[in-house]
Amino acid sequence: MSLIDEQDEFLEYDLPPVIAEEEEDEEPRGPRWRLWLLILLLLVMLGGMGYVYRAPILAFLTAKTDTQEPTQEETQAEAQGETQDSTDGSVPSSEETIQTTENATYMQFETAAKSKFFVLGGEKFFYCTKDGMKYFEGMSNQIWNQTFTLQTPSTTQKGEYVAVCELQGRNAMVYHTSGQVYAVQADGQILQYCLNENGALALLLKNGDSYKIQVFSRAGELMMERFEEDSGVYPLALSLSADEKILAVSYLDTTTVEMSTKVLLFYTTRADTEETETGEYFASVIEEGVVSPVLWCTDNGNFLAVSDHGIVAVAPDGTRAWSMELGNKITAVDAYGDYFAVAMGETYPQAEGMAEGTVVFYSQTGQQMAAFETGEAVTYLKCSSYGTVVGCGHDFWAVSPRNGKQIWQYRASGDVQDILLVSKNRGLYVTSTTAQFQEFQ
Repeated sequence: MSLIDEQDEFLEYDLPPVIAEEEEDEEPRGPRWRLWLLILLLLVMLGGMGYVYRAPILAFLTAKTDTQEPTQEETQAEAQGETQDSTDGSVPSSEETIQTTENATYMQFETAAKSKFFVLGGEKFFYCTKDGMKYFEGMSNQIWNQTFTLQTPSTTQKGEYVAVCELQGRNAMVYHTSGQVYAVQADGQILQYCLNENGALALLLKNGDSYKIQVFSRAGELMMERFEEDSGVYPLALSLSADEKILAVSYLDTTTVEMSTKVLLFYTTRADTEETETGEYFASVIEEGVVSPVLWCTDNGNFLAVSDHGIVAVAPDGTRAWSMELGNKITAVDAYGDYFAVAMGETYPQAEGMAEGTVVFYSQTGQQMAAFETGEAVTYLKCSSYGTVVGCGHDFWAVSPRNGKQIWQYRASGDVQDILLVSKNRGLYVTSTTAQFQEFQ
C-alpha cells in the first residue's frame, strides 16, 4: 500500500484559515494565536513530509467553508464523472500511444493526462488518467477501458483493487481487474478516503460546516454513516480493516491547551455499535502534542498512526500495541505486507537521530529489521514484495527490507515519476510522458 502522494502541489493552493474560523456567537475555546500556530505547524509538516500525506491535508485545509448547492453547470460537470464502458479500443481525449523500437515497447502520453500506474505482477497494470481507467495485460494488450472526466483524480491501490476519487469533488469509483466494481456520488466534498484489500471504501466528506464519514462495502452498499459534530475536533485520516468490520479515524483535537491526536475505533455495523459503551466508538488512543495525518492497517490488523516524528500502533481491540518516537523528522513513509519503511530527515535538536537520508525498515510489530543509508535527502520511496525502491533526485536503489542490502542501483537521465517493481530486477519505469517495463542491474 502506497502512502506517497504528490510533492509539488501545495504552493498552488490558497490556504484560508479553515481550522481557525470560529463562529462569532460562540465562546472561543482558546487563544486565536494557538490556532494560527496549528496551521503553521501543519504547513511545516507538509514541507517536511510533503509527498507522504500532502494531498489529504491540503484538501482538509482548503475545503470551502461556505459550501453552497451546486449550480446547474457544476451538476452537469459532475455528471461527466459517471463512467462508460469501452472495449472497442476507443480512447478519451488524453490519448496514449504504444511505440515499439528494436529494444522496447513503451507507452507515450501527454503530461496533461495526469497519468498514474499500478502494477499487479507480470506485466499486468492499471492506467489511470483524468479521462478514465484502463487495464492492461502487457504494454500493447489493453483489456478494458472505462471513461470518466475528473479534473484532479486522486488514486490508491490495495491488492487487486484501485480507488479513484476527486478530492474536493463528489465522485469516487472502485475498480478491479474485471472492470468497475461500483461508483459513488457523494453528497459532500471528498476530503479523504481509504480502500481495503477487498474493495471496501471509506470517505471523509465536508458539507457546509459539517463533516461526515461514510463506509461502503465491497459490493458498494452503504454500511455506515457518521456525522462529526464536535467543535474544534477535526477528522484527518481513515483506515479500514481487511474484513471491513472496523474503521479507524485519526482526529486532530484543538480544544485543549496542547493539541493532540485521537485515534478512535468504530464498528461498521449497527448491531456491533449498539453493543459498545459509548454507542459510537469502542476504543480510543490519545497522543498529546502530535498531529497524525497518516493512518493505515497492517497485515496483523493493527492500525498505525504516523506523525512527523513518531508512530503509534493501535491493536484491533483498541489497546496501544506499541509506539516509537524518532530522533529525526520523517520525510517519507511507505508500507507493504508485513513491513514498512521510514525515510529519516534532519535530526531534532538535542535528539539522538540517524544520518539524514537513512531509510529504516520495520516489521509490523515495530521491530527494526534493517537500515540503508543514501547520504542524501530521500525524494522517492516505494515498497513492494520484491523490495523497496529508494530515490534521491535522479539516483535510485532497490533495497531488501529484510537485510538492508542493495539489490541494484540506477541513475536516471531525467525526472522519474515511478519505478514499480514486478520482480527484483524488473519494473514499470514511468516518467512524465512515457512508461515501459525495464530491467535493472
